[in-house]
Amino acid sequence: MFEVLTSEISYLRSLHVLTEHFMESRELEETMIIRDRKTLFSNILKIREVSERFLKDLDERIFQNVVFSDICDIINYHAKHNFPAYIDYVRNQIYQEKIFTELMKSNLQFSAVITRLQESPQCQRLPFMSFLLLPFQRITRIKMLIEVSSITQFLLSMSYCINISGLTVTRSQPINIMNVQQKDLQQLCDAVMSTWTKISEECFQRLVESMSQVIKRSLKAKWSPTCY
Repeated sequence: MFEVLTSEISYLRSLHVLTEHFMESRELEETMIIRDRKTLFSNILKIREVSERFLKDLDERIFQNVVFSDICDIINYHAKHNFPAYIDYVRNQIYQEKIFTELMKSNLQFSAVITRLQESPQCQRLPFMSFLLLPFQRITRIKMLIEVSSITQFLLSMSYCINISGLTVTRSQPINIMNVQQKDLQQLCDAVMSTWTKISEECFQRLVESMSQVIKRSLKAKWSPTCY
C-alpha cells in the first residue's frame, strides 16, 4: 500500500497550499465577511489535521517495517476515529460552492485577489475550486487504492501480524495459499473495508452530485450557440 503513503504526502502538500496560500491570505480575508469565509473554507483545518495524523502513523509504520507490509489496521483506525470529519466537510459543499459563485460574481475585489493567488507557481495552474474539492476526491481515492491494490493478493504474498475481527496471523507464520482459507481472507478484507465504506459512501454520493452539476454547467457553456 505504498501508494497510500505517497498519495497522502501529495494530498497534504496541496492542503497546505489551500490553507496557507489562500485561507491565511490577509488580502483575501479582507474581501469577505466572517460568515462567508467560514462557509467557504468550512472545517478544512480539521481536515488538514486529520491528514497529518494519518501520515504520521503511516510514516511510523514504514520505519518499523522496511517492506511496509501492513497498514490495514491504520486505515481502519482512522476511518473510525478521524475521517468522520470529512462528512462534515462534504455536507457543507453545497453552501461552499454557492458562496464562491456569488463572491466571484458580485465581489470584484474577491475575484481579483483569487485570480492573482491562483497565478502563484505553487498552485501549479490549478484553480482555487480544485483545492476546495480535494477532500471529496481524497475520501474516495483511498477506498479505490485499497480495492485496486487487491488486499487479498497482498496478504498472500507477505508475512503479517494482524488481529482484526478475531483473525490472527503471526509474523513467524508466513501466509501460504495452501494453508489459509479463502473465506478467512475475505473476512479480513471485509473487516478492513467495512468502516471505510460507511464513511466514503455519503462522501462519494455528494461528490457525484456536485460534480454532475459542474459537468452540466460546463457542457451547457461549451455547446451553447455563439453569435459572431
